[in-house]
Amino acid sequence: MKQKIFDAHLHVGYFPRKKRHGEEIYYYSPARLMRYIRWAGIDEFIFSSTNVCWGCPASTMHSEALELKRLAGLKAHALFWLSLDYYKTDPELSQIPDFYEGIKLHGGESAWIRHPGMLRRLLSSAADRNWVVQIHTGKDWENSCSAYYPYCIKFPSVHFDLAHGWPLDEALSALKNSDNIWIDLSFVEYRTAEQLISACPDKVMFGSDFPAPLRFHEVSGTMYLRKYISRLGELGGPKLLEKNARDFLSKRGKR
Repeated sequence: MKQKIFDAHLHVGYFPRKKRHGEEIYYYSPARLMRYIRWAGIDEFIFSSTNVCWGCPASTMHSEALELKRLAGLKAHALFWLSLDYYKTDPELSQIPDFYEGIKLHGGESAWIRHPGMLRRLLSSAADRNWVVQIHTGKDWENSCSAYYPYCIKFPSVHFDLAHGWPLDEALSALKNSDNIWIDLSFVEYRTAEQLISACPDKVMFGSDFPAPLRFHEVSGTMYLRKYISRLGELGGPKLLEKNARDFLSKRGKR
């Protein structure tokens, strides 16, 4: 039986892509993203829209998410990319439709760590609505695992994905010392992936961050995804490729 693939980190919407000696802004529509998903053999996925970075209103992203869910059915799990600008207009997050299963936070787009009060309040709303929370992590302190770790611990009922797991030592510590933190391996180097999977095989998920890799590599998107799935699958097997993402979403619908 073919191993099912659950990608915990995909994007729909506008994103730069590498083209010859520069880059161009390209629209990865729901239909186009679905073609890549099918060609790569991905069965189920978690996604958010990059269009928040281009100033698109929330309503257009809701329509986009609904279209992708129409195309993929129950296999598509939508996260609302929450920006600081949006939060200021809807501090209770009451206008976010119920078809979303969680929120995505990206410190490069909105510096949440500089607004601890707002961050605590929005995570409280996530706990109330039984949402999962995916958080971009990076090399700088404001986007590091250790910057967000205290908030994850404060809300133990919320399942967090500290995406990318930067830096490694902090990611390992967060995984080992919590029950509600997962990490997806999008844009993670092979040796780093080895260490994360070896240390916490039940808390590390496959993720591609597609189409972000096409900004840095002028390659076939399908071939990139297939190769990434194959390499990481050799390290983590069914837990990495499917089971752990299901566990991450497992509290959805429970009150």
